[in-house]
Amino acid sequence: MRELDVSGKTVVVRADFDVPFNPEGTICEVYRIEQALPTILGLQEQGAAHLYLIAHLGQPVNRPNELVEHVATGNARLTMKPVAVRLRELLGEHIDELETIRIAGIDLPAYPITPTITLLENLRFDWRESKNDPTFAEELAALGDCYVYDAFAVAHREHASTVGAIAQSAESAAGIHLMKEVGELSKLNASIQHPYVVILGGAKIESKLPVIEQLIENVDTFLLGGVMANTFAKSQGYDIKRSTVEPEQIGLAVELYKEHPEKFILPEDYVWQNEKIMDVGLKTREIFKAKIAEAKTVFWNGTLGVTSLTAQEFTFGTNDIAQAIADNKDALTIVSGGDTVGQVNEAKISLDNYSFVSTGGGATMEFLAGKELPALKALGYEPRQPSRTLGDDTATS
Repeated sequence: MRELDVSGKTVVVRADFDVPFNPEGTICEVYRIEQALPTILGLQEQGAAHLYLIAHLGQPVNRPNELVEHVATGNARLTMKPVAVRLRELLGEHIDELETIRIAGIDLPAYPITPTITLLENLRFDWRESKNDPTFAEELAALGDCYVYDAFAVAHREHASTVGAIAQSAESAAGIHLMKEVGELSKLNASIQHPYVVILGGAKIESKLPVIEQLIENVDTFLLGGVMANTFAKSQGYDIKRSTVEPEQIGLAVELYKEHPEKFILPEDYVWQNEKIMDVGLKTREIFKAKIAEAKTVFWNGTLGVTSLTAQEFTFGTNDIAQAIADNKDALTIVSGGDTVGQVNEAKISLDNYSFVSTGGGATMEFLAGKELPALKALGYEPRQPSRTLGDDTATS
């Protein structure tokens, strides 16, 4: 982005404003909005005349050829209006009644944020976004003279705003936060200090097992919780009763554990409810905390227990891990995942306690697994294979 000549030009910025909302419909965490500010302010400092900010929010239900107005009406809780209000506040703008405007050549309405910044309505209100429709991509690119992509969390999606518009733009570049994400996460695929501890929990383990495969030679210890731990425990013949597992991943779990059994620590005790594992037990938490305290490099993705709104009492494992990582001031500590970060905020632990907090979930996992992310490919980035480290105390390429 710093290499673009944007003086006097209009710039389209694909930002990441997919923030969580509480049941009352108000934004409960603004981390992703805050991470877009360096790019927004940086482009203004470089002399950009106007910024069009584009982003998505949630997963609106729509159908091919459905009018934007109909989609917006049916997904009223996914409007960008609260984001627009909060963005105005963060930019120090006076909050008047928020109006909507129309922009020639595009179906989505927009919100004026400042006299030189405009935010489009939820991109996914237009069914063409997720289809990577070339016409929609061309419309987005035509909003400005150049295109800055800054939404790492959806870099693994092949959508109109993540791939198509980059290809359609005369000039495109990576935003400041995107560059920071790539730089910080690349440290985990490079020469790092040992002990290197990775904590993996939550569900969707099909995206996390490839990370284990990619990093297993470098990582000293994997601490497992959530559905990940259940699946590994099941693969080793433990009776997990009615607990949730991912059966199609058991075979790979068997192989990974057989290859390096010394690198995996599974829970030794649990919190149970109705024959289902809901959280890791006290003994397990103490073991995990001790491993984290000794680490020099830590990566964490995924909660260790059930953290849905109806089960807030099962956050002891997650909260203990969050605090243990925060307390290790000598390590490189990287945290990722929307649920993970959300729970850290719920526990009132400042994100400033960690070396880096990734805005990505699936994108972070795919990046660390060495997969090609479509948006990064469109910008010319090539994934690097991890360096194999030698020695116990320091890593050497």
